[in-house]
Amino acid sequence: EKKQSAPSSSSSDVNIRRVAAAAKTYRPLLCVLYQDYRKGRHLKTYALDTRLLELTNGPWDTLMVEEGCNKLIAVPAPLYGVLFIGQYSVAYRYGDNCQRVQVPDGDLCCFDCVQHKRPHINIHGDGDGDGEEEQNNTMDVAIADENETEPTFVDGARWLIGDGLNRSLNMLVLKHTANFIVKQLEFNKLGEIVSPSTVSYICSGLAFVGSCAGDSQFIEIHSDKEWRKRREQEDDDDDDDDD
Repeated sequence: EKKQSAPSSSSSDVNIRRVAAAAKTYRPLLCVLYQDYRKGRHLKTYALDTRLLELTNGPWDTLMVEEGCNKLIAVPAPLYGVLFIGQYSVAYRYGDNCQRVQVPDGDLCCFDCVQHKRPHINIHGDGDGDGEEEQNNTMDVAIADENETEPTFVDGARWLIGDGLNRSLNMLVLKHTANFIVKQLEFNKLGEIVSPSTVSYICSGLAFVGSCAGDSQFIEIHSDKEWRKRREQEDDDDDDDDD
């Protein structure tokens, strides 16, 4: 009896660091981050011929990236493309469009996309069984620019990025045109957090920061103006209670 082998294909880039699938192409497009024998890192694309099950050279020119680049992220529709994260910069590429932004020296170790719609999540805690209300490990994180108007929300345009070295939570914004062409990257520090091992955006400005040290956090992201208004309201409530 003849056994059928699973379809496979190979790449000549032997030291592959990361692979991501880019969308919006008539053939599946693979973006490959690899390292050459001189330790230089490059971004290359391959098109997958699903009929012949072969990899062919992709439509994008090979791009040399930062030496410390170690993460490759596929950007969802409608912006598409990929993000590649290094020690000193974050860059976006889709076709010939390449945008880059400098970031503080650190360890951008985890990330998550701030999506418009996420399934509702109920989180239940068993408590310690003594009848006392369980306390959540939470913190307030303020967005720097309170005067910035809220743009039309597009999936893939905002990313939460945790920095393990500087213990900070950052937001990467892909600024784009009405035709969803990315024109600029913006990188902002939102606030200080625990040393993160994972970041997960939940919904409505709520996110979870996981930590291997056991001090994970639930955080709420909002503007400085909203934060001050809430604090003033809490102070007024405290004064009323004292009276």
